[in-house]
Amino acid sequence: MIDGDRLRALAPGSALAARAVHTGEVDSTMEAARRELEGRPPPLLVTAEIQRLGRGREGRSWHSPAAGNLYVTAALPLFLPLASLPAFTLACGVAVHQAARDLLGPEVELSIKWPNDLLCRGAKMAGVLCELLASDPGHVVLCGLGVNVNAESFPPEIDAIATSMRMASGRTFEREEVLARICSRLEAAAELYGREGFGPFRGECTSRSSLWGRRCRIDATTGIMESIDERGALVIRLQDGTTAAVAAGRLDLLD
Repeated sequence: MIDGDRLRALAPGSALAARAVHTGEVDSTMEAARRELEGRPPPLLVTAEIQRLGRGREGRSWHSPAAGNLYVTAALPLFLPLASLPAFTLACGVAVHQAARDLLGPEVELSIKWPNDLLCRGAKMAGVLCELLASDPGHVVLCGLGVNVNAESFPPEIDAIATSMRMASGRTFEREEVLARICSRLEAAAELYGREGFGPFRGECTSRSSLWGRRCRIDATTGIMESIDERGALVIRLQDGTTAAVAAGRLDLLD
């Protein structure tokens, strides 16, 4: 289990680290955070060793084996309209990217995959899922994170498309240090987003993506990925030469 004292020592200025709840097994940290918020205000952080029902976007499951990785939900006090949720998810992805880069160094290739994944050499290392708290919509954002930290293998069905910080670097990481970096970066991102919106994050989302020029399909839209617009939508060049901005959907690479 995450050592709360160690986490606070590594992130002394973090409200998330100071108000963290560390658990063994839960259905999901997102649901556990909702329960915690019934009796206390944000900010707060929930971690778990095992998630029985960990999930990603569109209800897809998140592989959540015991020990070695991070399964986290941060509850952030932030006024956020529902339409801004995809852009804020990207901003959180930038924060996780920065935290991982702090520890892995520049020699490990990291990229951001719209709308919510952190890739290492093309394989998924982390995922982000943001939702608004139903009981206080627009004022509390739940940011769920799954980060493969010290995993050494994955089930056959995802082995070719998943990786971990350990597999990428050959080093074992202290999870408290990884989480401390994430807390600090995430809080800074939320504060900046609250002041200035998506603008400050757009450049890094664009420069850190490996998608540009690749052909994709998002639901019924097919084309070549070109950029991310000021709202966090993916800009796709269609076959007729026009562009479409897609705010959300399942991204399938076609090449």
